[in-house]
Amino acid sequence: MSEASTWRAVGRCGAALLLLAAAAVPLSAADALPGDWYEAKSDHFVIVGNAGEKRLRATAIHFEQVRAHFLDVAPLLARSAARPLPIFVARDRRTMKLFMPSLFEDRGRAPVAGRFVDLSMMQFVQLQADASEIWREQVVAHEYFHYLVNRMATRLPVWLDEGLAEFWGATQFTADSRVVGRLIEERLAWVRNRPLLPLDRLFAVDRSSAEYRGVDLAPRFYAQSWALVHFLTLGKQGAREAELRNYLRLIAEKVDPVAAGKQAFGDLRALERELVAYLQLRLFPLGEMKAVAAPDPARITVRRLRPAEAASAVAMPLLHTEPPARARPLVDAARAAEPELVSARLAQATLAIRERRFEAASAEFEAIRLSGTTDPLALYGAAVTRLFRGADARGLDESERDLRSALAIDPDFTAAKARLADTLVRKGGDVREALELLRSARRVRPSDAVLALREVEILSRAGRDAESSDTLMRLIDGALGSGSASYMNNLCWYGALSGLAAAVMPLCDRSLELVPEAASALDSRGVARALAGDVSGAIADLKAAVAAAGETWSEAQIARRRAWIEALGAGGSPFDEEMLLELQLAPEESGGWGY
Repeated sequence: MSEASTWRAVGRCGAALLLLAAAAVPLSAADALPGDWYEAKSDHFVIVGNAGEKRLRATAIHFEQVRAHFLDVAPLLARSAARPLPIFVARDRRTMKLFMPSLFEDRGRAPVAGRFVDLSMMQFVQLQADASEIWREQVVAHEYFHYLVNRMATRLPVWLDEGLAEFWGATQFTADSRVVGRLIEERLAWVRNRPLLPLDRLFAVDRSSAEYRGVDLAPRFYAQSWALVHFLTLGKQGAREAELRNYLRLIAEKVDPVAAGKQAFGDLRALERELVAYLQLRLFPLGEMKAVAAPDPARITVRRLRPAEAASAVAMPLLHTEPPARARPLVDAARAAEPELVSARLAQATLAIRERRFEAASAEFEAIRLSGTTDPLALYGAAVTRLFRGADARGLDESERDLRSALAIDPDFTAAKARLADTLVRKGGDVREALELLRSARRVRPSDAVLALREVEILSRAGRDAESSDTLMRLIDGALGSGSASYMNNLCWYGALSGLAAAVMPLCDRSLELVPEAASALDSRGVARALAGDVSGAIADLKAAVAAAGETWSEAQIARRRAWIEALGAGGSPFDEEMLLELQLAPEESGGWGY
C-alpha cells in the first residue's frame, strides 16, 4: 500500500539539507553531492546514482528482468508505461540520507535500504547499493507490482492485489532461473498464530475496510492474502493454480469478488480448511521458473553526469517528499553552474511553487514550456501556475492545451488528469469527459482520498447534486468503517479545504476519538470547525494542536496557527481563497501541489 502523496505530513520542517546544513556560502554543483554520478538508461528505467557505472548497469538489467517477470506471470498487467521509471542508487548510507533525510530522522538509526515512492506528480525508486539485497528488493518489487497493476484496465480485488504483490515480489533471480514462493517469515508468523478471516470476508475487503486500513487488523489481512496466493499457486503441487487463473478471468469480466471466489474455488469453507492445514507444514514448496532473458546490453546506455545534472536530478525527489529548504542547496548549486540547463530550471520552478512564490514559478515554467520541452512536469507546471493566478477564458484554454500535451507524453500522469478535469468544468466543458479523466486517475491511484473528493466537487459544480451527495456519503461511511484514524484525518483535512467542512466533521471527531490529543487531528478539526462556522471550537482545537505539536512542527507552522487563532478571536477569518490554496499546496501542511 503506497499512499505517500496525499497523507498529511506534519513533522519537522525547514531544516537545511542534512549534508549541507553548516554551509555558510552556496556550494558549487561539484561539491553538492558526494562521489561521481552516472545515469544508466534502459527501455523502461532511468537509473541515477553514485554507486559506480557497473552497479547502475546491473540495476538496469535487474529491473528490466523484474518487469519482464511480472508481465510473464500476470499477463493482464500493462505492457508498457509511457515514461521510464526513475531509480536512484546510493552507494552508501551517507548518500541514502541525502535522498530521504526526514525518513532517517523519523527512524533514528534504523536502516532504510530502499523504498518505492508513488506520488501524483512522479514515481521513483531509491535504493542503497550496499544494503541487504533480498530485503530491499522484496519491498521495492512489491510496490513496483502495484505500480504496474494500477495501470491495467482490470481492477483487482484488494486481497489479490496485495497477495500477488507479496508472492511475486519475493521472487529470487539467479543466473539461470527464478525461484518463486520464498517464505516471508513475518507473514507466516501472523497466519500461523492467529485465526484467519473467513474467505468470503477476505474477498470482500475493499480499500476503506478496517481489515485493510486498520493498524491492528491490516497485518493479518496482508499475511492471509499472501498465504492464500502461495497455497493456490504452489500447494498440492500446483493443483489449484488453474482455479486462481479462472478467478482472475471472472474478475476481468467484472464478477463480484465473493461470487467469483465461489465459482472458481468451490466450497470456501473447504478451501479455508485446506489453507489452515497448509500453513502448518514444516517445509513449504518453492517454484522454479526459467530465467527471463536479460536485456540486450546495447540497449542500456551509461554516461557520466555533469555536477549540475546530478544536483538537479537528486533535487527533484526531495522537492516532492521533503520541506523545500532540504532541496534548496542542490537547486541553487545546479542553477548557478548551468543556468540554462532544463532540469536545473525545472527544479528552480518547482522550488518556487513549493515556497509559494507563484509569480516566479509561473514565469519559470512558462519559459521552460516555450523552450520546446517534452517534460510533462514542466507543461503541467505552466498550466497549473496559470490557473493559480486566476486564469481568464484564454488562460483556461492555454492551461487545457498544456495539460493535454502533458498527458500525450505521459498518459498516466494522474495530477494532470485531475487538473484537466477541473479545468474542463471551469470552462463549462464536457462533464462526462471530466469525470472519466478523474475516474481514470483514481484507477491509477485507488487509495487516493483527494481524488475521491475531487470527484465529489466536480459532480457538485456540474449540478449533479444527488450524485455528488451520494458519492460523498459513501466515502464518509467507508472511512468511518475503516477504523483508520489517519485515513479519517486525511479526509477531514482535505474535505474541509474543499468546502465540505460540515459534511466531514464526523470524520474529524472520530479521528480524535481514536487518537486523542493528536496534534494533526486537532489541527484538521480546528480548520474544519473554523470553515463550518464554529469559531470557539476552532480556537480551542488550534490551541490544543499547537500545545500537542511541541517540537514536531516548524516555527512557521506554529506561527501560522497562532495567527489564525488571533484572527478568529478578533472576529475575522484567515481562511480566504488564497489561504486555502496555500494549505492545499504546502507539503508541510498537506500533500503537495499535485491537485
